[in-house]
Amino acid sequence: MSAHSFKATDEENARANEVMGRTLVQLGLPYFKCTGKYGGVTEESFIVLRCNLPKALWLARNFNQESVLTPIGLLQPNGICYPTTGGVNIYEEEPEDGFT
Repeated sequence: MSAHSFKATDEENARANEVMGRTLVQLGLPYFKCTGKYGGVTEESFIVLRCNLPKALWLARNFNQESVLTPIGLLQPNGICYPTTGGVNIYEEEPEDGFT
């Protein structure tokens, strides 16, 4: 999960991620900071634990995300969820795109 926006400056994205981090703490959601890549852009991201679907949907909408990855699938702000395989891939080299 990230607060990154393709339309924002680096400074705006850094501030948005700070706000997301504080929001996750306020919601009582533990997280790990990590690096992700989406749409060809490397971005600061969060792996959020114990985040239920309503909270994930709220976060996606409030941080203007195209989607957030949940345990059951890729959740879009409109509520549509595309199921995932449930598998985890561990790469020795960084993939080209679409990873956290």
